[in-house]
Amino acid sequence: MLPVSRECDRPASRYATADEVNALRAEVADLRAQLVEARGSARARSLTREDAALLARLLPVLAAVFGSDVLFTTHEIRQSDQTGLHLVTRGVSARRLGKLLARACGHAIAGYTVQRVGEESHRAVWRVLGCVSLRA
Repeated sequence: MLPVSRECDRPASRYATADEVNALRAEVADLRAQLVEARGSARARSLTREDAALLARLLPVLAAVFGSDVLFTTHEIRQSDQTGLHLVTRGVSARRLGKLLARACGHAIAGYTVQRVGEESHRAVWRVLGCVSLRA
């Protein structure tokens, strides 16, 4: 951020005026709001009923196998020796699993939500968390 010049004796080329800084802050706030809105609308329409059905079967199994403290990649899902994972992910590639988990971020499905926590060897690292419903 550029320092704000409140004194006239400082060179104008090195400092932004208070009005310029405020205008930039307003523009950044507007851009952030647009980004949040765009992410929200993309997220709302990106999860199909087929996705939700597969995730409703997959997330409880992932939670049982990995828990909420263990991080995993889709490659590790595919390489797991757990029979439940093999049954649920039969015919689904690691790449498709990754895209599915990415679409699931931010959605509560079957009492679980997915969180992308980083990257390892050019692979997304995931975690499944249980969530509490506030509906009565």
